[in-house]
Amino acid sequence: MQAPPRLTDIPPAVAAAELDAVARLAAAAMGAPAAAVGLLDAAHLRFVASVGLPVDSLPRDDALCDRLAPLTPEPRHTHDLLQWPAVRAHPLVTSPPGLRSHLSVPLLDDSGGIRGVLAVMDTQARAFQPEEQVRLQDLATLLQCALRCHEQATQLSQLALTDALTGLGNRVHFDRSLEGELAHAMRTGEPFSVLLLDLDGFKQVNDGFGHAAGDEVLREVARRLVLQVRTGDAVCRFDSDTFGIVMRHGALESAEVLSQRIRRAVAAPIALSGGDEVGVGVSIGAAAYDDSVPSGKALLDTAEEALRQSKRHNEHRWKVFMGVR
Repeated sequence: MQAPPRLTDIPPAVAAAELDAVARLAAAAMGAPAAAVGLLDAAHLRFVASVGLPVDSLPRDDALCDRLAPLTPEPRHTHDLLQWPAVRAHPLVTSPPGLRSHLSVPLLDDSGGIRGVLAVMDTQARAFQPEEQVRLQDLATLLQCALRCHEQATQLSQLALTDALTGLGNRVHFDRSLEGELAHAMRTGEPFSVLLLDLDGFKQVNDGFGHAAGDEVLREVARRLVLQVRTGDAVCRFDSDTFGIVMRHGALESAEVLSQRIRRAVAAPIALSGGDEVGVGVSIGAAAYDDSVPSGKALLDTAEEALRQSKRHNEHRWKVFMGVR
């Protein structure tokens, strides 16, 4: 299932267009030769925008702000780094650019946690004046607003492409993935496949155990499908118990191998939260791109016909299994 966007997932274009501008403004406003926007992950402070710094990231333990003192929500000001034993031997101090003074303001998330810093640095020992500190804080506030807006836009974009029940992509996501793979295949001649899936016996689960149980089954099937595909393949839910997969870099033989894995995975019993155990099957239709395929619609038509044939065969077998005449 898709995770919510993180701050470090900001598209590169955003960093180039807006974060670099903030770094330049911070340096100019302070009359300083170096400035940076740094974002924290588990192990590093990553400089997504900077002026006058020769590095793209530092281990958190090596970041100037962390070495001076644990990060706090308050601005940090050091007028002469050489006076601090923890940083006087730091490579950014002893080697170019030879930093001597440092002013940083933390970037906070909505809960008040620290997710990065906006910092300016000088190669001369200097005391940043109170009005300069306020100026940097104002820039950090504007930066936080911009980052929050981009996060919200990313979340909305993901929601527009996501099935709310299962967390898989939706039909729009599937169609976009198909268009992208088709364009790549037409340029390179490299095959890819699409698979369309319908669950067998799902109606009986809904009728016998209720729609909440049906939802549990759909979520579990979605989880199992994701485990069978490769990174980069698109797994999507269209509606009810219908799914689609865009399988990258795979001819029909590879799609058949994947189909067999999916059939085995889906057929395993599903334990419901209420203690009952149910089972469903899956009908699969697959089609692979080659030079004779004129369009994505033609490829889907072939897969849909294969699915219809699979469905007819499996419906008869399922009725025999369930004792239905």
